[in-house]
Amino acid sequence: MDDSSLPASMETIESSSLPASMDVTATLDNSLPSTMEADQPTIKGPMKESAVPNNDIIILFDLETTGLAKNSDIIQIAAEVVGQNNMWSKYLIPNQDIGYHATQVTGMHVEETDGVRILMEGNEEVDAASYEDGLTQFYYYLCQLSNKKDHNARLILVAHNGRRFDAPILVNAFKKINVSSSDLSEKEIYFSDSLEILRKLQKDQHPLLNNPQDEGRKKLSLGLGKLYRHLFQEDFPAHDATEDVKAMKRILFERLKLNKSIISNDTFSL
Repeated sequence: MDDSSLPASMETIESSSLPASMDVTATLDNSLPSTMEADQPTIKGPMKESAVPNNDIIILFDLETTGLAKNSDIIQIAAEVVGQNNMWSKYLIPNQDIGYHATQVTGMHVEETDGVRILMEGNEEVDAASYEDGLTQFYYYLCQLSNKKDHNARLILVAHNGRRFDAPILVNAFKKINVSSSDLSEKEIYFSDSLEILRKLQKDQHPLLNNPQDEGRKKLSLGLGKLYRHLFQEDFPAHDATEDVKAMKRILFERLKLNKSIISNDTFSL
């Protein structure tokens, strides 16, 4: 979700072979490399590029949710590996009702017919997985990427305002399919917050994030929608997870030309 109105921004695998009741970690562990290290500590660092070769896989992601609370259900996930033009996107039918404000922002609501919940966007039904199946598919997608990475590399999930919003909501959601924070750490899956990174760059007087003529005025907004408009002089269809990921990619790597080592040096786990 575009955090100008909310605190954060709120290849698909068929679900027929992934029952919602399965223990995901038990099923997937057999497919993971035996050499993967566990319990890697949280990494923090200054806003500078590293001279050390960086093999981390950077994944931009965004969530749309039923509300703002950390226990909100996810209604849409989108993710894309930096350097690949291959968007992973999935709608989920939430177990919770979608809040009024979330419906106003995303256009999504849930209808129920003969006891069956259906995700709607306006008057149109959305092709969506059950909640548990959708989460399982996304976790499986991450595990597939984990299989492909180098032994000493990590998967880093980057979201705009991710520390306060996307990351804790995703971690809480994963618990519903028996995937714990420890499971993520064992698979070298960490998080980074692009909003925090941009705030540090702004503090360091990055020329594209500061307006010299505005000295003494309010700082340039780093909300996804407002920043995109500032950098590209146009708007994008915000509050859709796939569009938010595309916007984040353009901001970070097309306009700011961010080195991925800056992201690797600014990660956290939950």
